[in-house]
Amino acid sequence: MAENIINGTVQQNSGIFSFYISWSAVKNESANSSTVSATAYITSTDTSKTFTATNCLISVDSEVSTPKTVSVAYSSGKCIIATISGITVSHNTDGTKAVTISAILEASGSGTPGRCTASQTVSLDTISRASTITSVSPATSSSSPMVVNGANALTAYFSSKSSDFTHKKQFLFQTKSSAITSLTQTEEKNKATSPFVVPTEWLNAIPSSLSARGRVDIHTYSGTSKIGTSTKYFFLKVPSYTPSASLSVTANNTLNGLYVQGHSRVNVSVSASSQYGAGITTYNTNICSVGYQGSSFTSQPITASGTVSITTTVTDTRGITATATKAITVEPYSAPYLSSFTVSRCNSDGTLNNMGAYIKITVTGGYSTVKGANTASCTVSVNKGSAKTITAANGSISGTIIQSASVTSMYTVECTVTDKFNTVTQSKTAPTVSVPMNIGSNRISFGGISSAQGFSVLYDTIGLGCEGTTQGVTVKSTLPLHCGEVSSTKISTGEIASSKTSSGELTCTKLNGRLPPTMDLIFSGSATTPIALTANPSNYDFLLVTVKLGSNVSLCTGIIPVSIGASETHLVADEASYCGYKISGSTLVRGTTNSSSSTVKYVFGVRV
Repeated sequence: MAENIINGTVQQNSGIFSFYISWSAVKNESANSSTVSATAYITSTDTSKTFTATNCLISVDSEVSTPKTVSVAYSSGKCIIATISGITVSHNTDGTKAVTISAILEASGSGTPGRCTASQTVSLDTISRASTITSVSPATSSSSPMVVNGANALTAYFSSKSSDFTHKKQFLFQTKSSAITSLTQTEEKNKATSPFVVPTEWLNAIPSSLSARGRVDIHTYSGTSKIGTSTKYFFLKVPSYTPSASLSVTANNTLNGLYVQGHSRVNVSVSASSQYGAGITTYNTNICSVGYQGSSFTSQPITASGTVSITTTVTDTRGITATATKAITVEPYSAPYLSSFTVSRCNSDGTLNNMGAYIKITVTGGYSTVKGANTASCTVSVNKGSAKTITAANGSISGTIIQSASVTSMYTVECTVTDKFNTVTQSKTAPTVSVPMNIGSNRISFGGISSAQGFSVLYDTIGLGCEGTTQGVTVKSTLPLHCGEVSSTKISTGEIASSKTSSGELTCTKLNGRLPPTMDLIFSGSATTPIALTANPSNYDFLLVTVKLGSNVSLCTGIIPVSIGASETHLVADEASYCGYKISGSTLVRGTTNSSSSTVKYVFGVRV
């Protein structure tokens, strides 16, 4: 309700009197009208003044009150001259209205205000004539938004205040950032319920969201004048969809076009796209439990064989994922190997013999054929010499090489297998002839004949320590011990209870863990009598026997067997460089004739 004062003018005595109008208006929106009331007042600073006012009236536009005469007497500092009320004033079509309110009184005499007037054209409150939106269907609720598919439509329902009004209906889409984008506008005349098909292009405005709020505005016009706007919100939802994803895989480091386990890689390129304005944010690819990021990459070597799946998951800006899978076949592969690689002393025909003048090299192994695409080669070299070939075919490696070898030399044998991807090498040592102990003028060795000066151990293991109650060297073997000439030096001291029988048999008693002194067995002339040592009991540690050869004693066609106990017979042999010998079958045969008196010493080992 509007209420205002309109000040008037006083003809005389203006310092004492004042004249004004107080008015108010109450609007009726449904009737597009207002009810106006007005009252004219005369006031005086001298409340004792009284006078008679004539022709008193007030008007609102064409509505005029009846003129009257008023006796003015001040009881409260002011006096009502004229009143008009309940005047209904119709507003213009657009809801606006202006009215003129006027009042007058006349008085005569020197002590009166004379003629008083007040008048003013005032604007009443505008009555809204804009049409009101009542609902938007079917997306008025955020809990049940309309899924946009490019064919379904929104309908805005509204009520119009006048059939003369026209309207403009505008749909707008509001993103989560509250930025409103006007995407379309239609003009309607009195057809506010006409459906509006929501374009799917609107969803491009929310690439990171599955739903958003929009609004519709109804602008009401009277002619070309805009009366007002009514607004209502609605809710839209992105329809269900799945991004597209595909894989392109090319081979890297294959063998004849075949993927090889542990060596081949893949070059991966991922193509992906999404819908309704969404973009692809992440690419995650899994190959053999190894993760890769990005739309393109080269993998690590593939560790599995058989059917290998390459799986990529892409995620768009709305968090929606898609998966693409491609399978490749990977051939199994492992590095070539040697399952057996042995190097042994042997005879010329390959028969194993620890005293042989040949070495036998035996190789077995294998490699991955990769469906016949992989080939391998196997070679053996001795002391870095010329390589000899071992057969490698159809995934199998097998072969034997026999080669002459000095009985006093050691050899390094190297076997190398090479295929398309790997090389495997192993080394073995070929020993000298196998004798438990060898003593020379400047060397001593266990397990073979050493060409190096000093002390050498050619056994895999040897024990040095105390046996029984006597400290010394313990070597236990089922093979005979062979030592060279040691002049007059004795290996150890001790006692031995023994005697030479008339038949040439030497009977020995138990040594109780001690090494015996030397024992002389003398041959002269052309004697070739065998020496028989009968152990009683047969648990000696060592027995040192000295054989003295007389001048012109020929043993070159003879054998000196030594029988230890009832079951073991060992050959007596001296240092190879002393008079020479050779292996003939299972016997040791001398090769020269002694030309002078000599002394040769032998040690026989008996396993306790």
